[in-house]
Order: sequence, then structure tokens, then C-alpha cells
Amino acid sequence: MRNLGPKSSQWLAAMGIHTLDDLRETGVINAYNLVRKHGYNATLNLLWALQGAVTDIHWKDVPESIKRQLKQSLKELA
Repeated sequence: MRNLGPKSSQWLAAMGIHTLDDLRETGVINAYNLVRKHGYNATLNLLWALQGAVTDIHWKDVPESIKRQLKQSLKELA
């Protein structure tokens, strides 16, 4: 998947997320939280990468407004 290196892909695979369709079905917030809850050292850059993967953009190009929404969603689930 776009934006994801070997380590991030390995983390997602351990969560049962192997394809872009799997990621879309799981949702970027849920996928990120699964990775974190399983003890992997994921940073917000993984969240941006996941969002970029589902929207087909480079993770650095995820708009700040979307990043704020994603962070808010994380806070609401905490």
C-alpha cells in the first residue's frame, strides 16, 4: 500500500490488514488504534500514512484540516 514501509505493513498484517480494501473496511482510526494497542511503536506519521493510502496521496500531503479531524477522532475514542 502507498506510504507504508515494510515495518508498517508488517504491523498491519499482524492485525489482519493486508490490502487497501482491508484498510478501508477497518478504517484508518481503527487500524491505527489496533497497531498501538498491540504494543507497536506507531506515531502519528502512521496515521497520516494510512489516511494517505486510502486517499491515494503522499502522507506528507494529507491536509492539516484532515489531520486535525483524525486527532480529534483519536481523542474522542480515548
